[in-house]
Amino acid sequence: MKTLIIDTSPSGCEQVAACLPSALKARSVMTWRMLSAIHLSQTERPRIIVIDIAHENGIGLLRVLRRINVEAKILVFSSLMLFERRCLSEGADGFFLKYQDTAAFHAAAENCRLDFAAAGAAQ
Repeated sequence: MKTLIIDTSPSGCEQVAACLPSALKARSVMTWRMLSAIHLSQTERPRIIVIDIAHENGIGLLRVLRRINVEAKILVFSSLMLFERRCLSEGADGFFLKYQDTAAFHAAAENCRLDFAAAGAAQ
């Protein structure tokens, strides 16, 4: 199962990847560019998309990714709690704060019914 990680920086992508179980981390694709994210979501067809939302451009990207990837689970993270309600209404399946620990990431995944154990086994 492929995971697409979208952050505003390469180091941010690495931090998110560190939260993933090893089975998902091994099949993850990372980018920090919007056009690249759209292209990768079409060519790689990820089942899980994890996206950093830092400003309004991220909300627009979320909308596009949701239209392209109807079946993918989209988890959004941000350093700003004010984006939570908006992201969920725009199609995100889960939300967590950027600087929370791995447990918060897994809790957001569980809230959107993403089973990491099953996801890793379904490779």
